[in-house]
Amino acid sequence: GPSDIAASARTAAEGEGTLESEPAVQVTEVTATSGLVSWGPGRPADPVWMFQIQYNSSEDETLIYRIVPASSHHFLLKHLVPGAAYALCRRARPPAAGPS
Repeated sequence: GPSDIAASARTAAEGEGTLESEPAVQVTEVTATSGLVSWGPGRPADPVWMFQIQYNSSEDETLIYRIVPASSHHFLLKHLVPGAAYALCRRARPPAAGPS
């Protein structure tokens, strides 16, 4: 069957205690081994340097990180394990979190 990656998708913003104002993360085009993660543009007043996607499966507790440019609003997860459940988090990183 398809991977169950949509079950625990969530967003988080660095330094913020609420997720209410964050754009919703959606997982679509799910196949047995892939899924398209997408999100809205967010608030114009909040500059974003990059997005960090992190995920792991119930089959393997290894946490995988992917960096996505701030101009992107989607990321294709590939090489997923068929039938495995995945936990997914997308984080917006402000310019201050960039390299010094």
